[in-house]
Amino acid sequence: DFGQNYLMTLQEKGNPIIFTNGDNDTFPLWYNQEVEGVGTDLRVCNLSYVQTDWYISQMKRPYYESEALPISWNPEDYMSGKNEVVWVAERMSEPLTVKQAFDFVRSEDANTKRDGENYLPTSRMYVPIIASEVAESGLFGEEYLSELSEQIDIKVNRRLTKSQMMVLEMLSSNHWKRPIYFAVTVGNDYYLGLEPYFELTGLAYQITPVASTNGQPRVNTAKMYDNMMNKFQYGNMNKPGIYIDENLMRMCRTHRMMFSQLADALIQEGQNEKALEVLDRAERELPQYNVPYDYTSATMAISYYELSEREKAEHILSQIADNSVEYLTWGVGLPREYQKSVQQTLAQQQAMLGFALQQFERYHSDELFEEYYQHY
Repeated sequence: DFGQNYLMTLQEKGNPIIFTNGDNDTFPLWYNQEVEGVGTDLRVCNLSYVQTDWYISQMKRPYYESEALPISWNPEDYMSGKNEVVWVAERMSEPLTVKQAFDFVRSEDANTKRDGENYLPTSRMYVPIIASEVAESGLFGEEYLSELSEQIDIKVNRRLTKSQMMVLEMLSSNHWKRPIYFAVTVGNDYYLGLEPYFELTGLAYQITPVASTNGQPRVNTAKMYDNMMNKFQYGNMNKPGIYIDENLMRMCRTHRMMFSQLADALIQEGQNEKALEVLDRAERELPQYNVPYDYTSATMAISYYELSEREKAEHILSQIADNSVEYLTWGVGLPREYQKSVQQTLAQQQAMLGFALQQFERYHSDELFEEYYQHY
């Protein structure tokens, strides 16, 4: 179910592409495509594998109903040992388009080498946004077309790996013909400053031609609400007594964080009724008795407070605070020579306890806060 939820996050038209990175956000998606026949028009591209020549060659071929990925590099440009890592040398004062920069990297001209090695002549690149291409794709409505950015700016920090270059190559060569997404579980090393153009739609960020005003990813509340409330399935995670291993627990908490982000965005838009529906659905599908509250649940408590659901908020915060106290009590009871090995965990738990107390202080009277303070 969780693998299918990643696929359901992507829009239905346009032959979408989703970048994944690890086992848990890749193999369940492949299972759904190979065994269940779900999302066979979507292309899952694993960024750990796209560092290799054989996988890039696979991505350049059609697969089920998915067209070949937009990669213009020739095999001799990405074969094993070639362009594994390309370092930056600031030789140009003006930024280059991704295509210009990669044409420089791939060139056989001796003037484009440094000590015989390929290099990037600038750390500043961009992908031009051409209004006619965005409009022709049909992937974005009028609300996007009226706010298009001129370009997607990319800042490279010292170097690019082959897999990072493939991401930028696809973004540049795609010309907005296909929707491109990053799974939320992909590390931000791959984002390369793209966050302002991200739009959260469920378990993935879609790259859009519009930059946010605050430089952070936006939430498409309409799409995400429909996905999480109507399309996603939650694998019977609310069945009492089931065993949830460590990996599955992380997936559960990822889903809980997505519920929380959606609820917060809905509150910011004044859609309080929908926000409450989302929070209550998270509680039903991923209940505390199976998926204990931790720091990923803190924003849910704040959202409940904002919606005047004090009892629900206090229940979550109290569980978080109790959990932190248990960790801290256990930690300080360890022999001193063992405490260093859990120092980071204890610092995190101390911070979470402090956060919970701050919220109690913010949303309660002085007398009631004093009770919480004395208790914890």
